[in-house]
Amino acid sequence: MLLLSHVQLAGTALGNLIIGKSGNTRQIDLSSNITTTGTQTYNGPVRLVGGDRTVQTTNSNVVFASTVNSDGTQRALTVTNGNGDTTFSGVIGGSAPVKSLTITSDQLTAGAMTLNGALTATVANASSITGVIADGGGGTASLVKAGNGTLTLSASNTYTGTTQVSAGTLTVSGSGRLSDSTAVTVDSGATYNVAVSDTVASIAGAGSITLGSNTLTSGGSNASTTFSGVIAGSSGNIVKAGNGTLTLTGANTYTGSTTIAAGLLKIIRDNPTSYLAATSGFTGPGNLTIESAGGNFTADIEKRRFENETGAIIEFKD
Repeated sequence: MLLLSHVQLAGTALGNLIIGKSGNTRQIDLSSNITTTGTQTYNGPVRLVGGDRTVQTTNSNVVFASTVNSDGTQRALTVTNGNGDTTFSGVIGGSAPVKSLTITSDQLTAGAMTLNGALTATVANASSITGVIADGGGGTASLVKAGNGTLTLSASNTYTGTTQVSAGTLTVSGSGRLSDSTAVTVDSGATYNVAVSDTVASIAGAGSITLGSNTLTSGGSNASTTFSGVIAGSSGNIVKAGNGTLTLTGANTYTGSTTIAAGLLKIIRDNPTSYLAATSGFTGPGNLTIESAGGNFTADIEKRRFENETGAIIEFKD
């Protein structure tokens, strides 16, 4: 009797590819890139063997029904399937971390993953990651959200690399959080949706941050950053932490409080009155500077309002 300990796949170019029956526990080794014109389904634990691997289809679904791991040496996995969906039903990198994961898909559904590099998710429609994104120990995981779709994170993530929202929307909701150690950049046209209160190392960029009625705390890394986009949210709150400087130059509209717990909050606008009127007030022991972007303010600033609300150093600079 011939006993197979695993199934080994070399490069293929097929229609539909289905390996194993549902519930199969035999290992599937990907030892080359896989290309099909139809769906790909891997019913069993997948191991990336011998190098970085690419799985590609023509607008069809790709399903990893069990775990995905490297072979002991960290390997990268790329999945490209146009307007097909990508599903990871098991843990990624749980026993042998994956170097990086690059997904270009209509929708992504995944759970926990352990990475030594970037997760780049380019998705066109609503997608979700329900497990924790974690550093692999041999490197630092990071997240790049691209594509016009919304990616929702619903676990308390621990990765310590950067978070870049380059297009579409990145949402944290439910139990979802970004890591306190991640520096967040929101590019122009993109949105970081804080659907539950969150803490990050810093914020930067020219995109949008929506708070709803939640609180975003940033600055704990002590880095100095500039956010030129708009922070919005009915009753949403901002907390400036850390010893660095957070510079805000956008026409922010959030109506909750602004707490300067440490460091300096700098507002640079020729006419900052709409932002100053929107927020319910500035408090905390940190410092506040309001200055014009050009030569002079284009509207009168009511200095007394701020001087009465905090004992910190407040400067107004034309």
